[in-house]
Formats: sequence, structure tokens, C-alpha cells
Amino acid sequence: MALTSPTKGYQLRRLEGNAGDIDKRGNDLVTLGQQMASTAEALKDIADSSLHKSLGTDKLAEAASETHEDLDKAGVRYELTGDVLVTYAGVLETAQNWIHPRIETITAAEETYQNALDAKSEAQSAADDLDRTWIWEEEPTPADRENAAEALGAATGALTTAKTDRDTLWTEFETTFTTWSDGYDDAVANLEKAMETAGNNDGFWENLNDFLAVLGAVIMVLAIVALFVSGPFALLLMGLIAVMSVIHFVGTLASAMTGHTTWDNVVWSAIGLVTFGAGGALAKIASKGATFGRVFSAGRSTLYQAARATLPRARWFTPFRNIGNWSTARGIARAGTQKPGWLVNPARSIVTGSTDTVRIQNFLANMGRNVPSQYTGVHTWILQQQGLASRGLGFQAAQTALWGTGTTASVGSTFGFLPKFG
Repeated sequence: MALTSPTKGYQLRRLEGNAGDIDKRGNDLVTLGQQMASTAEALKDIADSSLHKSLGTDKLAEAASETHEDLDKAGVRYELTGDVLVTYAGVLETAQNWIHPRIETITAAEETYQNALDAKSEAQSAADDLDRTWIWEEEPTPADRENAAEALGAATGALTTAKTDRDTLWTEFETTFTTWSDGYDDAVANLEKAMETAGNNDGFWENLNDFLAVLGAVIMVLAIVALFVSGPFALLLMGLIAVMSVIHFVGTLASAMTGHTTWDNVVWSAIGLVTFGAGGALAKIASKGATFGRVFSAGRSTLYQAARATLPRARWFTPFRNIGNWSTARGIARAGTQKPGWLVNPARSIVTGSTDTVRIQNFLANMGRNVPSQYTGVHTWILQQQGLASRGLGFQAAQTALWGTGTTASVGSTFGFLPKFG
């Protein structure tokens, strides 16, 4: 039978839960909540921006606006919940570190105390018996009384020591247990408060599944828009898609683990996430570090140097001609290296896996047409760069397969026509 503390009646037992796992889960939720908050803010920026108007994607702005509030609320809930779990993990760890190693010690101290009580009672009984002799018994001698008194004194001292040790351990146990119990109650209350603060505690899992459905649709729309644009806005879109895909997967996994959705949805969400990441990774490897900004700068510099080489040499006594040569070369470089627009061919975005690569290809093609044929060295450089920016048939097939798989997973999970597993 389990022991209970003498004052508050707490049961002497191990405290359930793994503090390390709870702390990790809490920190993961905090991180996820922060990602949701930043994504919600980015969605708000998209809803407020004018780019969707130029692209004719009013539905994107509408979906982003509708999702922003739900995503922001979910972010608040996750972050607050994570903070509560992290705090409770610290309380649990402190209590476990004190209680668990001392369970045997407290048990032994209680046993020693109970034995000391019995020994004291027996010694007291033996001393009392000396004052109650029957007519057929011999009267106790002074030595008998002295021995009984010594035994009673030793038993009383042992009981005092045992009680002090036992009471000290139980007091510390009750203090530690009370701190843990209060921390547990606070965690429960703060979890409820987190739901109330987020304003989405009613039917949370149903709301989460609705949110995930909307989020999946937004990811699909953003992925399509990302095929048409390049430059900084493309980077913003790709970052948003990556973060939102992770959120979609984690949310779907959590919903499945609690029985509120099927594991088929988890599989398809994972496929969408993996194919997106794999496509981006392949494109980055194939680019070998080349970006539009670097290629553009290198192209303008190459043409400028070639143009300067065809002009009269600069001399110190002809400063105005030197300035004219510099201005002429700069004008030739600018004319031959016009930046292409941000809109790109979506089909080429799919096969190359990167709108930045398509923009590089467009830039090099325009440069080849605009640079005068006399600059043979520049045209040689253009051909070299076009070779680096081109992608083989195998690469294009792989990117197309990844895009098709990811799109099928996204569209299918959104409209519910994907096959079931198992």
C-alpha cells in the first residue's frame, strides 16, 4: 500500500510525464505559433498589396484576407499553449528531480519511525510491568529498574531521531508536491486561458480542419501565382509557401493524432511538403549559386569592359575625351543589358524549378539580341552563361514530375478526390 504524507495526505509516488518531451513540445508549439503569426502578417500584406490586381488574382487577395485572421488566432493559441507547457515542464522536472530519488529514502525513514514507535512502546510497557508484579513473581531489583529505564531512554532517543528525520523528509516532500500540484493546476487554467485569448476554443479541432482546408487552397493559389513572377516577390511567395506547407503538415498531423482527420490527409500533406522542398533543392543545386543579380551584374560589367576596349585609350591630357569614352561605354552596357520584366513563362518555371532561372534565361536571350555582333567576346560569354542556365531533359522531367505530384496532392486534398491508403 502506498504511503501518504502525515499532514496533507499526499500519496508518495512518481510523478507522471517526461519533462524533456513536454519542454520540447512546448518550444515546438511556440516556434509554430510564431511562424503562424509571421505568415498571417505576410498574408495580410498580400491582401493589401496591388500586385494581385496586376496579375488578375483577386481571389488570392480574398483568400489571404480570410485566412489571415484564422491563422493569427491559431498562432496565438499555439504560442500561448507552448509557453504554458514550457513553464510546466520546468515545474515537473524540479519536482521529479527531488521526489523520485527520495521515494525509497522516505519509505525507509517511515519504516524506521514506525519501528522506533513500536520499540518505544515495548520499552515503555516493559518499564511499566516492573510496577505491576503478581504475588508469585519476584520483586524487580534496582538493576532491573535501571536496565528498563536505560532501554526506555534509548528507545525514546531513537524515536526522537527517527521522527525528526522522517518529519524533515515528509515536510520537504509536501512542499515539493504542493509546488508541482499548483503548477499543474496553473497549467490547466492557463491552457484554458490560451483558448479564450485566441478566441477559437469552441470546436477547436473542427475549426482547425476548416482552417487547414482554407490554408491548403491558399497554398495552391500561391504556388500557381509563384510560377508567373520572379524577383523579390517570388522569394516572398516561396518563403510563404514553405512556411505554410510546414504549418499545414504539422496541423494535419496533430489532427490525425487526435482522431479528427485521417492519416491519408497526413500522407498527402507530407507529399506536398516533400515535393516542394525537393524541387527547390534540385533547382538550387543546378544553379550552382547563380542568381539573376549576379548574372546581370557580370553581364553588364563584361559588356562595359568590351566597349571600353574598342574606344581610344584614356590619357591624362585628354580628360574630356576620357569622360566621353566612359559615358559611351556605359551607355552601350546599359543598352545591351536591359532587365527583363518580373513576369515569366509558367511552363518554363515548372521545368527549371525556379523563376529566377527563367529570368536569367530571358536576360541572356535579350542580351544576345541587343549586343552588337562586333563584341564577339561578349557573345561567347553569353553562350557560356546560357549553357550554365540550361537544364537537361532528365532534370526537366524530374521537376515536372515533382510539380505534378505536389499539385495533385494539393488540389486533391483541397477538393477531396485523392485515393485512400490502406
